[in-house]
Amino acid sequence: MAVNHRKSRVADGVRDEVAMIISREIRDPRLGFVTVIRVEMPVDQSVAKIYVSPMGDAKAQLESMRALHHSRGFVRKLLSQRMRTRTVPEIMFVQDKGLDNAQRVSEIMAGWKADEKAAEAATAPGAGSEAGPDETGAATDED
Repeated sequence: MAVNHRKSRVADGVRDEVAMIISREIRDPRLGFVTVIRVEMPVDQSVAKIYVSPMGDAKAQLESMRALHHSRGFVRKLLSQRMRTRTVPEIMFVQDKGLDNAQRVSEIMAGWKADEKAAEAATAPGAGSEAGPDETGAATDED
């Protein structure tokens, strides 16, 4: 139990420090706006998988990921200076697709809602038919 608490505490510290380093220390022109989403570390804290979400189009995201990959050693050096741990983990930047997936799901759901509204409008009495409803209130066919 204590190991998991320490692991999550160290991972949170790495996430905070890496976010500060990315926003204030890295001076690579390829690096756009990048959000640090989460950090995953094994129990031995040998490797830190840092999940990031770069903003922009596909080309800008690729350039930001290349800039982060290029600056791994610099980020690790600054982490070693700022953190009070015996060892500093190897850094791996991983692009988090969660925000992209959430946006795609939202677009799909919006499309479904638009289809439902169109279907409701087509089946509503008097909608889409010039002949209008008959005596029973049902829309008549134009065929």
